[in-house]
Amino acid sequence: MSTDNAFTAKIYDPMLYFALRRIRQEIIQLIFDREARILDLCCGTGDQLKKLSDAGFCNLTGVDLSSHMLKVARKGNKIGRLIQEDVRHTGLGSERFDTIIISFAVHEKTADVQEGMLDEAHRLLAPDGQLILVDFSLDDRAKMIGKFGVTLIEGLAGGEHFRNFKAYVASGGMDAVLKERFEVQRQIRHAFGAVSTWVLRKPFL
Repeated sequence: MSTDNAFTAKIYDPMLYFALRRIRQEIIQLIFDREARILDLCCGTGDQLKKLSDAGFCNLTGVDLSSHMLKVARKGNKIGRLIQEDVRHTGLGSERFDTIIISFAVHEKTADVQEGMLDEAHRLLAPDGQLILVDFSLDDRAKMIGKFGVTLIEGLAGGEHFRNFKAYVASGGMDAVLKERFEVQRQIRHAFGAVSTWVLRKPFL
């Protein structure tokens, strides 16, 4: 499903509300400091940042390439800063953020964009900060019903989106993308194990 059009941007949140509600709340619970500097890469409509704002967080930044998504994100004036930029080259200062969120944005990208996005997240994350990453985890621990459901949904999206998803799974999923950039502190599974929330930190040298 292409997110770079006005119609998709308008229906995106209502369409995914029930599927993402629990994960959105989980992310809020993983951020303990209300003063934390928070960045959402590929923030889309800003739904996660708006929920963080409602929960009392105020230092919020979102980056997305889609003008249509950012138009929706700006409604309500709940997000301090929204930037239309390539998430591989945000122009933001190094080690500036205490928490960075990337939600369901890795699997749909080509390998080179995945690499660039994770490199940029590593550059932007403070030394003691956390990267909260949500995406598909179709490994041996995921149940068949979860794998089938995710593959069906992604197949309906079709086109380049589905091709990138298949390449993501074939290459080894998130383990292959993360490499040695980050250390996994915690992995929380959903949807019969087919979706995970990873809490990651920079390795200590």
